[in-house]
Amino acid sequence: MTWIRNVGFAVVLLLLGIGSAHAAEFLASLDKTQGTLEDYFQLTLTVKGATGSSVPEIPASDDFQINYRGQSTQMQWINGQSNHQIVFNYVLSPKREGLLQVPSTTVTIDGEQYQSQEIQVQVFKPSQVPAAQRPAFIQSTLSAERAYPNQQLVYTVEVFIQREFQATDLRFEPPVATGFHLEDLDEVPVVRRVVGGRTFEVHTIRMALYPLKSGTLTIPPATVHGAEVVQGRNMGLGNFGFSLLNTQKKPFRLLSDPVQVEVQSFPSQGRPADFYGLVGKYAIRAELSQPSLPAGDSTTLHLVISGPGRAEAIRRPELEFPDHIKTYEDQPIYQNNSSGDKIFGQTDFSVALVPSQPGTYSLPEMRVTFFNPQTQSYESQTATLPSLQVTPGESQSLNTVGGETPSAQKSKVQQLGEDLLPIHRDLAALRNQSFDTNSAVFVAIAFVAPMLLFGFGGFWRWRSAHSVANADKIRRSQAWSRFQKEMLPLKNQTGDPVVFIKTLMTALQGYIGDKAIRTGEALTAPEMELWLKEHQVREETIAQFNELLSQCEMAQYAAGALSGDDQTRLYETTRQIVEQLEAQLK
Repeated sequence: MTWIRNVGFAVVLLLLGIGSAHAAEFLASLDKTQGTLEDYFQLTLTVKGATGSSVPEIPASDDFQINYRGQSTQMQWINGQSNHQIVFNYVLSPKREGLLQVPSTTVTIDGEQYQSQEIQVQVFKPSQVPAAQRPAFIQSTLSAERAYPNQQLVYTVEVFIQREFQATDLRFEPPVATGFHLEDLDEVPVVRRVVGGRTFEVHTIRMALYPLKSGTLTIPPATVHGAEVVQGRNMGLGNFGFSLLNTQKKPFRLLSDPVQVEVQSFPSQGRPADFYGLVGKYAIRAELSQPSLPAGDSTTLHLVISGPGRAEAIRRPELEFPDHIKTYEDQPIYQNNSSGDKIFGQTDFSVALVPSQPGTYSLPEMRVTFFNPQTQSYESQTATLPSLQVTPGESQSLNTVGGETPSAQKSKVQQLGEDLLPIHRDLAALRNQSFDTNSAVFVAIAFVAPMLLFGFGGFWRWRSAHSVANADKIRRSQAWSRFQKEMLPLKNQTGDPVVFIKTLMTALQGYIGDKAIRTGEALTAPEMELWLKEHQVREETIAQFNELLSQCEMAQYAAGALSGDDQTRLYETTRQIVEQLEAQLK
């Protein structure tokens, strides 16, 4: 009976082997052949009739972005025949609208190559349903429709998510904008906004955008990827007295409309020779670490240029230095500061100057040239330095007297005495030193003096503490008068913007420092705000004070852009706010 069972088993295996020995197939399929630019398409590549194959090779496509999502293996038995297949999964994101082509794909099965068929897909614009009626949508705007190369623009993307729409895994993909440079700006908090009678949460992304060439340039759509949490069917577990909800994540993406900007060329008429593309109002200042020095020593020229743009776009002016001055240029220091929807760049150039001969040297004028889009004209700012005074160095001031060599001028060493103390030469010096009255007085003083010093020290500490308390009280009471005195040079005067903003900030920080008994310049903006709140200053006054600090901070990075009227307004605003603080802090 055993041999009959073995034969039967072999026959079954033979039949199974014959049933599974059909030709291999390679098929491609899509979940849909029509959709919008915001849709994802699921591409499935299936290998049938083979137990193994290579990963399909999908050629690069101009129509789709293709992402591999893994593979799975399936085994089926139907009417005694085995059906083995391998499934490769991909997600396709259309790049444009129109009739698109999913390319043919090649795979190797058992040493032979198989090719899938091409698939056509019709892609339309995103849904024409009004934005307010959609659960999520995206908008993009540009701060200006016309600009110049290197002019800073603000590119804003707003993502609207309806409150009832359960969105998760949000990810922002900035546009691949050829012909532009993009920089991130400060984050904007999420706000709620009512559109068409429906409440949306609005996520805002802002970027500084700089056109790099002239012409009509297009910013492609920005993309937001995410997933919607979808409640599936109820998975009942009645015997256990509870049930579970089967939740799934359904991916989605949102596309903004493309934005165009007309980038104008700079006017050729009146264009200075040293203009290289800066746009906006820039400031320049220069200083020497030592305006007077001996020949052979070095002094450092610090040249600082700042304005509304990237610090890396600022170049050092060409400078012609006098003969007998060697120069050694250091690496520039770039600093970009983002404040609200603006980026202010500042570049610090350092050049070491080493004069080799004494004399008075006139240093070159330093200039930065820029194009002002408001006045549609070229402008420049200059910085000048006083003459460099160079005195003779040590090697040049060494002279001999009477033709003698330095060694001949040395005087002989003379013996002035045997020693500083007398030398005792007789035995009388060894007599016994007995205790006398002077010694008794000395001992008494040695015992009494520490007690007197201890009492005096305690009195001095008490007096010092009392004096410090009085000094703090006096400092607080004089804060307002000291502030007025420091602000006096700025009244009805519009001078150097750099000096103006530095003087104003020193007076403002000094006032808060005097009130808080702290060093004003060491206090940060959050520390000042916290101190004002602790001393019951009204919220509206604190808000005005914070806005004033923000304006001063912005002015520090672009002081050259402060006009006379701007200085007057900033002066009056500062006085008014400090007057309110003085009234509330008494």
